[in-house]
Amino acid sequence: MAIVAEKTIDIVKESMQRCFTRQSFMDRFYDEFMKDPDVWEKFRNTNMAMQKVVLKSSLYLMLGVAKGLPSAAMDKLAVSHDRNHRNIPADLYQHWLNAMVSAVNSSDSQVTPEIEYAWREVMQAGIDFMSGRY
Repeated sequence: MAIVAEKTIDIVKESMQRCFTRQSFMDRFYDEFMKDPDVWEKFRNTNMAMQKVVLKSSLYLMLGVAKGLPSAAMDKLAVSHDRNHRNIPADLYQHWLNAMVSAVNSSDSQVTPEIEYAWREVMQAGIDFMSGRY
């Protein structure tokens, strides 16, 4: 597992805090993410208010993976997304990442190309973890 530089993780944590202050952050993410019909189908019967809470928690778990510190909660999340459960294939994770970066771009008032790259690097560590357990 690749460990991401602490400076890069700090950039994402600071950006994440700015994004979380915007009520629209999660809505923008899900609006973009669910443009894909396969994603929409997987979320069709989901309680989206609860899903937003889960997403926020999972973003913090992704930070831990980027630090090289996967947790039992991250293991549980990976199992819940594997081929025997929610069946989330690797291509949907890339769509997830693109939707996340799009939401960051519209929600972080201080976003720069460096911040966008940091998000991609940090979240990719978590995506690799999840995909590796598919």
